[in-house]
Amino acid sequence: MRQWLHIDWIFSLTSKGREQKKMLKILHKFTKRIIAERKLYHDRTNGQYLKSFYNDTSANRDDAEPVGIRRKRLAMLDLLIAASRDGLMTDSDIREEVDTFMFEGHDTTAMGLCFILALLAEHKDIQVSIVKCKSVF
Repeated sequence: MRQWLHIDWIFSLTSKGREQKKMLKILHKFTKRIIAERKLYHDRTNGQYLKSFYNDTSANRDDAEPVGIRRKRLAMLDLLIAASRDGLMTDSDIREEVDTFMFEGHDTTAMGLCFILALLAEHKDIQVSIVKCKSVF
């Protein structure tokens, strides 16, 4: 509604802009701490966890795995750290990716809950059956 707030430098001068900057600083501090802790883990273990990944990627993927043995999969952050060790990503690139997959999950969950609440508000009969089931337990 307020078109002048769509311009970034004007928005940054407002109280909401300053509040947003403060909140983003807190979020970035959190993700930087998570990345630093995981990098420290890899440094303390001499990258043993990442070495198993490198060995798996160099092997032929068409070979059949022995029955009952599953390969350990790396978390997304570990893959990003491995890419940064190869020089493919910078720390700020990793932070942007971590911000995306950490905070987008919250948005998806919030939207799902809003959708459920809207459906429950429309269907009173379902609300009644939920209350009856709750009283049974």
